Parts: sequence; C-alpha cells; structure tokens
Amino acid sequence: MEEQVAQRPLVSDRSPARGLGGTISAPRTLVPALLAAIAYVDPGNFGVNITSGAEHGYALVWVVVFASCSAMVIQYIAAKLGMVTGKSLAEHSAERFPGVGRLLLWAQAELVVIMTDLAEIVGGAIALRLLFGMPLMAGAVCVTLFSLVVLALKVRGRSHFDSVVLVLLSVIIGSLVWQVFIADVDRVALLRSVVPGPLDSSAALLAVGIVGATVMPHALHFHSAASRGHDDGSPEVSQVERLRAGRRTVRCVVIAMTIAGVANVSLVV
Repeated sequence: MEEQVAQRPLVSDRSPARGLGGTISAPRTLVPALLAAIAYVDPGNFGVNITSGAEHGYALVWVVVFASCSAMVIQYIAAKLGMVTGKSLAEHSAERFPGVGRLLLWAQAELVVIMTDLAEIVGGAIALRLLFGMPLMAGAVCVTLFSLVVLALKVRGRSHFDSVVLVLLSVIIGSLVWQVFIADVDRVALLRSVVPGPLDSSAALLAVGIVGATVMPHALHFHSAASRGHDDGSPEVSQVERLRAGRRTVRCVVIAMTIAGVANVSLVV
C-alpha cells in the first residue's frame, strides 16, 4: 500500500494534469476569445463606425462602448456553454429543436454565414482598390483565395491557423490605435462622449447599425465551439476547477472584447 502511494504521481492544483486548473489552460481560453474578437473588427464595423464619426463626431462613442460591453456578456455565455457542456451552440440547438426547427436554424445560420462572407469579400476588395487601385472583381478574387489559404492552414494544425489570424488581428488593432495617437483627437470630448446622450433620427439609425455590426451571431457559434473540451461536465472535474475556469474565461473575454472595443472607438474618432 505504501509503495502504491509512493508511486502515485503528485498532481498539484495548477498542474496541466488537473485539466481546468492548470496554467496551460489559460491560453486555451484566451485564444478563442481573441479569435472571436475578429468578428468585431470586420468591414461592417469599419463602415458603420467611420460613417458615425464622419457625420456625428463623438456623439455615438457611447453606443460603441455599450455594444462592446454587451458583447462581453454574450461571448462569455457562449464560451461558458461550450466549456461546461462540451458542445457548441449549434449542437445544443440541434438537440433542443429537432425536425423543422432544426432545419430553420440551419438555414438561418447558413444565411448569416453567406451575408457575412459577402461583406468580408466586398470590404476586402474595396480596401485593395483604395490601396493599390486594383479592380473590384480582381480584389474579390484575391480576398477569396487568401481566405481559403488561411483556412487550409487548419490541415497542418490548429496552431498555425491561430497564429496567422492573431498576427492579422494585431496588425489591424495596432494600425488603428496608432492612427488615434497621431491624429488630432480631442481627448476631453472623447471621454465625455462615453456618457449616453440624446440622438436624432439619423444618429439613431447608425446606432442600430453599430449594435448590429458588433453583436454577431456567428461569433457566438464559433466561440462556443472553440471553447469545447476545457470542461466536458465529467465527474473528474471538481467544482473548484469549474469556478477557476469560469473566472479565467471572464478575464479572457473581457480582455479580447476590450481590445475589439478600443479598435471600434478608434474607428469612430
């Protein structure tokens, strides 16, 4: 008996063998949150936020802040769903809504994907046209091919795909933040604009667009799927480890959504 105890490996509370309690799990919760944050800096956000700043100045900054805070809540719920149950939002929807309801949800998700991809391709084509004078059709083809190449990286391992996407996200965030620093921004007025104020009809329409471009359903599906495997609800995972993983997920989501929120505010100003 003593020999068995002596040979039994000692597992500390922060060892990777403890699953959710190990420090190795921290990047596994932060990376999905950062990848989900990309949905909040897509061409749709660029268009509506730049238009808001051009037409109404800092008046709609508080709407961007509100939308970013809302995104923190719903992304945390999506991540927690995948982490605790081991199933994505799509899998839960398929189980809860069988038959016709399942088909309708599938059709809705496919429509969202198509519309989202269309916005990305058109936005990328316009960007290439502005930067290099490339024809829109050629730019759309280039954006499509580049997207397929990035997706093909998953075949060589998830880490390659994650690394490339995070580098691209860093370039976007860094460029936007740098523009804010070199631009003539009224920082006092910017801070005051965080407080909600009245909106006219034009600003209200743009406010709806800001919220719609920020809270994206495909980001919820992705985040819930990317968070699977951290906690599959098995009895081996203790309640303490669940709580620890939940707190870590909150921090990761707040960090990722704050980064996306800063990028969106920089687009407005």
